Amino acid sequence: MILYYLFFFIIGTCYASFFVTIGQRWAGQNCHCSRSQCPFCHHVLRWWQLIPLVGWAWQAGRCRDCQKLISPFSSVCELLCGACFTIMAQWPLVDWCVIFVTSASLLVMSATDWQAQWISPLCLTGLFPLYHLFGQLPLNEVIFGIIPLSVLLAIAAKQGLLGAGDCEFLVVLLISVGPFHAAVIVMIASLAFLIYVSITGNWQKRLPFIPWLSLGTTYLFINQVLK
Repeated sequence: MILYYLFFFIIGTCYASFFVTIGQRWAGQNCHCSRSQCPFCHHVLRWWQLIPLVGWAWQAGRCRDCQKLISPFSSVCELLCGACFTIMAQWPLVDWCVIFVTSASLLVMSATDWQAQWISPLCLTGLFPLYHLFGQLPLNEVIFGIIPLSVLLAIAAKQGLLGAGDCEFLVVLLISVGPFHAAVIVMIASLAFLIYVSITGNWQKRLPFIPWLSLGTTYLFINQVLK
C-alpha cells in the first residue's frame, strides 16, 4: 500500500516539474536552449539535478557550478502536486481528468506569473472543468456575483493592486465555481500571500498573485472532492 501511494506521489512531482518547466520556458527562462540549465551561469543541468525534489535538495538549494541560490518555487510546486496526487489515488476517473487539466493550467500560469508576471488567457480555459465539481450555477447567482466583483477588480486594477491576469483569473473562476467559492479562494490566497510577504519582507515589491490563487483553488478542489 505504501508503494502504491508512493507511486502516485512520484507521478505528481514529475507532472508538476514538467508543466512548471513549460511555464518557465514560456516566460523566457532557458528558452534559448533545448535542455534545462542554470538561469545564472547557464550550465546545462545534469540528469540527477533534474530529479524532482531530490535534485534541489541534493544541491542544498544552490547551483553546483556557480553556487547561486536556486528558487524553491519548482520544488514547492512538485511537493504540493505530489501530495495532491497521493490524496487523489482513490478518486474516480472523471475527477482525475478534471485535476489533470486544471492542475496543468494552474502550474503553467503560476510559473509564468512567478517568472515574468503575466499569464496566457488560453490557460484560463483549464479552470472551466471545475464546473463539473461544483455543479450547475444559477444564472442570477453568477450575474449578481460578477457585478460587484467587476467593480472591485476595476478599483484594484486602477490602484495597481492587481494585474490584468489576476482580474481575468478571478472572473473565469467566478463563472466556474460561483461567487461563494471564488470568495473563499481569494481569502485563502490573500492569507497565504500575507504570510509570504511577512516572512520575506517584500512589502514594497510588486509580487505575483496567481500562485496563491492557484493554491487556494487546489485546496478548495480537494476539499470539494473529499466531501
